[in-house]
Amino acid sequence: VNESPSSLLENLKDEIDHYLDRNPSAVIPYHNNAHMCSVWDIAQSIWEKEKVLTTSGSRQDITVYPEPDATMTLMLAALFHDFGHSGGVTTDNVNIETAIEALLEFYKTTTSFLRFKKSNGDIGRQAHVTHLFSVAVRAIRCTEFPFVTPPEGLLQQVLRDADLLYTAIIGKPELVLEDLREEMQVRLGREISYTEMLEGQKAFLNNAILYTETGKQLWSEKAEPFYAAMESYVSLKS
Repeated sequence: VNESPSSLLENLKDEIDHYLDRNPSAVIPYHNNAHMCSVWDIAQSIWEKEKVLTTSGSRQDITVYPEPDATMTLMLAALFHDFGHSGGVTTDNVNIETAIEALLEFYKTTTSFLRFKKSNGDIGRQAHVTHLFSVAVRAIRCTEFPFVTPPEGLLQQVLRDADLLYTAIIGKPELVLEDLREEMQVRLGREISYTEMLEGQKAFLNNAILYTETGKQLWSEKAEPFYAAMESYVSLKS
């Protein structure tokens, strides 16, 4: 029996969830499974809104993949973009390559895709599925920080915005001032004070670039209150 794309999407999500249990960075302070799952939730929400904007004509420059392919590709990119993250031991370009290696290994071994290829027997469709994974790989590359690859196309823009919005939407100062700070201390090999971390976040927030209309709206609503919450947190720690 042929497996429909919609069924593939559901089964794929289940398999990714199980694969994440094997993630060596599943519970590191910041770039962990909870982070990736939250980025996926945010990305999915942005994507659903941006599709409406696209079809209404305000984003005619964007080429949208047919569903469920687009959602599948975005899900793969979001749920693998920090897989195997070093937590500050290596630079982020190395982290990106680790994440991509994990995604490609998942592609080779996932039962959903093996079954989908065998049951459909359509070389054109199989090539298309392979292409979608390559699209997910390119999306992951645009999340490297400091940013080196500008997002191209709506899928990459959505993922980039979701990754950037993560802390502001969750709204917990500890994510930055404790968890991210811990990883940054590993990267720099020295202690980072709460005040220094707050100043760094101020510069980060001021220079942030959002790409989607939905992302920009969310940023305008969430960024300032989140910075205020971080200020309050630091004052309590002083």
